[in-house]
Amino acid sequence: MDIANVFHIGYQRTGSTFLQQRVLLAHPQWIAHRNTAPFFFEETLFAGGIDRYRAMSTEAADTAVILESHNALSGDTRIDRPDVAANIRAIQPEARIIIGIRSHHTIMPSFHFLDVKNGGTLDYPTYVETAIANGKFRFDRMVAAYQDAFGPDRVLVLAYEDLRADPVAYVSRALRFIGVPEDLAAGLANRPMKERYPDLGVRAILAFNRLLGERIGTRSIDQAEPNLRRRLRKQVNGLVSAASRRVPEALVGWARIDTAAIAPRIAEAYGESNARLSVLIDRDLGALGYPVADTAQRVMNEDRRALASNG
Repeated sequence: MDIANVFHIGYQRTGSTFLQQRVLLAHPQWIAHRNTAPFFFEETLFAGGIDRYRAMSTEAADTAVILESHNALSGDTRIDRPDVAANIRAIQPEARIIIGIRSHHTIMPSFHFLDVKNGGTLDYPTYVETAIANGKFRFDRMVAAYQDAFGPDRVLVLAYEDLRADPVAYVSRALRFIGVPEDLAAGLANRPMKERYPDLGVRAILAFNRLLGERIGTRSIDQAEPNLRRRLRKQVNGLVSAASRRVPEALVGWARIDTAAIAPRIAEAYGESNARLSVLIDRDLGALGYPVADTAQRVMNEDRRALASNG
């Protein structure tokens, strides 16, 4: 049995698909891939212990890097799962961990769309309040859980904003961290970033979900939603997506979701958390557009100056 030694846990909407498809899964001569992620976040599977894991992971690997990459390792659209860190450590205490993050001002609307796409019935302000109440997107807690479990040197935090600014440098950093040649990133072409899903489409799918009734589930091996219902929702999502993209923006101003109105609430809720995260990863997140509380930012800068003077 070959146990995964690199875990890419998401978050979704932080460049995770790009990292998975264009990098981590694109070089099988260097990186083998496992499909055992549900073992770590499905409690019924994890309860089976190492014997259950062995039953799911029987394929041998002849590469130094054995990867497990699954966004659900970090949670779903409404909750985070920092507790998964302890599950991974129980099986692979020498793991290296990759965590993607993104400014709350842009990840919140993107995740709201995912929530609606998956059957959610919450409007954007209600979704934001639900995420805040649930501790969703508390990146400092997620990073701290993995740093505590594996040590800071074995946890790489990648910012989505760095991917947008310089994809090659972003990928090179990931490759260097997991121990494969950085020149694999050399031929990486810039890719067009996904366009934001039209607000008209989000509102249309939201209305459909409310007629159907909410049925939120995670992308796990145990999908609670009936297949017929899920297929119907998928077809409606596709039709609405195609139709809403053809409507001129000037005609649908009434449907626009006012994310700017919620921005102060997001900044209030996550400012302190991001200040702590900045210290954990030694990065000025405010410079990347993350909401960071002014007082917390000053304390963080003072701590950095103190550390520098003592060093």
